[in-house]
Amino acid sequence: VMFVTFEALDAFFAAGFYNCAIVLAVELISPKRRIWATLIINYFYTFGDVLIGTIGYFVRYWRHFLIILYLPGVLFISYFWIMPESIRWLISQKRYDEAAAIIEKMARWNKVQLDFDVKESLCKSSGGEDSNSPKMVCIERPTYKACWRLPNLLPSCSGWP
Repeated sequence: VMFVTFEALDAFFAAGFYNCAIVLAVELISPKRRIWATLIINYFYTFGDVLIGTIGYFVRYWRHFLIILYLPGVLFISYFWIMPESIRWLISQKRYDEAAAIIEKMARWNKVQLDFDVKESLCKSSGGEDSNSPKMVCIERPTYKACWRLPNLLPSCSGWP
C-alpha cells in the first residue's frame, strides 16, 4: 500500500517539475541565453538520475529509499506561495494591476527607480484598457490544423532528439 501511495505521489508531483523548470528558465532568462539555461537544467536532470542510482546503491530498504527521494520534493510545494505569478500570464489575462505590482516589487528588490507608470505602460503595450494605440502584441488564435504544420511537432511530443 505504501509503495503504491508513493508511486501515485510521484506521478502527481514529479510530472510537472521538469516542465515548470523549463518554463521558469524560458521566462526568466533573456532569449540570448535560453539555450544555455535549458542545457544546464538538462544536466541537473541527468545528474539527478545518477544520484538516484547512487542513493539506491547505499540505501537498500525501499521504504527508506522512497522517503529520501521524496522528502526534498515536498519543499517545492512552498513555491505556490513564494513564487509570484508569471507577468506574461497576468498580462495575457488582462490582470494589469497584479503584473504592475510584481514589476514594482522587483524594482524595489533590485533597488531600481522606475521613471514611468508601470500599469499604463503594460496596458498600452498589450493593447489593453484605455489604449488608443494599435496593439503591439500580436496574438493569433491557434488552430489544430496549424499545429500539424510544424515539422518538429511529433519529435517534440515523443521526446526524440
